[in-house]
Parts: sequence; C-alpha cells; structure tokens
Amino acid sequence: MMEKEPLSGCGLGGFPYEFPLFYSRHHSRILVTDSATNTFLDIGAECGVLALLLALAAMIPILVRALDALFGSRATSSLEDRISGRAAGAALIGFAVASLTGSHIRFPDVAVLVAICAALLPFPEVERRVSDFSPPRRIVALLMFSSIAASLFVLVATRRPSAAFRTGPWVGDYGVEINENIPMRRWLGPRAFRQIRPGETSVSLTFRNARPDGRPVLLTADFDGAGVRRLSVPPGEARTLAIVDVPPGAAALRLRFDPTFVPWHLTGKRDFRELSLLLEGDSTESAPPAP
Repeated sequence: MMEKEPLSGCGLGGFPYEFPLFYSRHHSRILVTDSATNTFLDIGAECGVLALLLALAAMIPILVRALDALFGSRATSSLEDRISGRAAGAALIGFAVASLTGSHIRFPDVAVLVAICAALLPFPEVERRVSDFSPPRRIVALLMFSSIAASLFVLVATRRPSAAFRTGPWVGDYGVEINENIPMRRWLGPRAFRQIRPGETSVSLTFRNARPDGRPVLLTADFDGAGVRRLSVPPGEARTLAIVDVPPGAAALRLRFDPTFVPWHLTGKRDFRELSLLLEGDSTESAPPAP
C-alpha cells in the first residue's frame, strides 16, 4: 500500500477499508480487518512516507528523553520529580513496544495517556539565548508553495465520482457480519451511497430492520435529488427496493434512513456505530463486472 501511494497514503482511517482489497489480490479473500498490526506501518499506509518520517522525528527524541528519565540519575531533582519522571519514561517505553503490535494510539484514551506521560518527562534547564538567525524568506515561500501543491495533487484523484468507490460499490457501509451464516449481510450507517456502474439500468437492494427497539425505519433513495423513492421497513422484516428506471448518467444512488440508532444507547453493548438497516442483498454482487 505504501508503494502504490507513497506520498498521500490511502487516507487517514482508510486502512481497514483498503487493506482487504490489496490482500485479496495476492492472497485469499478476507471480509473484515482492523488497523495495521504496527503503528508506524499504519501511519505510512494511511498518510504516506513523509508523515511516517515526521512521526519518527517527533517520537525518537521523546523516547530518548524517556530512556534518560528511566535510567538516568538526576540528583538535583526532588524525589517526587524523579518518581514521576521514571514512571512516565517507563510508560512511554512500554507504549513504544506495544506500538509494534498494533495501532493503539488511534484510541482517544490511549492518546491522552501518552500525552500526559510525555508532559511528565523531566527536561534539562538550559540557558535561553536570543538568536538573530532567521530563515531566508525564499525557504518559507517554497515550503508554503510545496504544501499547497501537495494538497492539490492529492485532490486530483477525487475529481471523479468513481474515486469514492475504489474499494467497492458502497460508501457508508460497515464490514460484513462474519458471525452470520448469510453470504452478504452488513450494517449501513445513517447515509449510504451505492455506485451506479456504466450501463446499469436497474438496481435491486434488500434491507432488513434488525433494530433492538422494534421501531420501523423509513428509507429515502434518490439520484442526486432526482427520482426520489421511499420504502418503510417494519421491525424484524426485510423489504426490497427495486428501481428499474435508473436515470442515464447517474453516478450513485443516495440512501438516507430515519431513525438511526447507536447500540450502546439501546443495549449497553460497546458498539458506538450509528446504524440504520442491514443490507442483505444487492444486484451488484451477482452481476458480471462491467467491461
């Protein structure tokens, strides 16, 4: 993944969506994945090689301070400062080792804990001197221009609507429920988009209402505001949305759902996704690929 997009990466948070596609091209097909098994590989795959170098440039000096706080001797410091410094150094070193086994920093509580530990590291008192050195203005202008050019270069790939469907015909869906015996069954979020392939004139989608509170869900579908369809899905039942007159030139079918729910709020299950309906069938899954 880093070799294909070394500058921009696949996008922040895009690894779980892009990796199954890359892996299936060289190995067996997988249905769902989590973040990369290494923080540094995750940064490189999602944000590019330059972001990886910046992350290393920020982390290596902190780890040097952590080692110095853990094993160094600071007789001039108070007992409380030495204890807190050694504890923070040990925690940061342990986090660095754990980062080689997973992308734990993406969890907010872990990120806050690491920041607190870094703030507790002792830093030597140095004499501050006012320097009359200032970088040449041309370097500042060059850096600003390079940043703007890099941002525009990354946006070039999104100039077409098809760029949103690089990993599949759906946007706004979650991973396949691998614990189910149904071949294709996945939750949709509050809004979802289904790609319309060239030459596709009809769409057939099957949805199931599996809300735990037994409320019906209203589905609204349209093609960029045109051809609005509505479908009510009763609790515990499945309904099919069949569209046989897809407008010529349509790029995507937009789906909206009301109401949505968060499993954590209704059942207490540690699932904070905002969900709507289960997708159980799609005519794209059985259709031959477009030429």
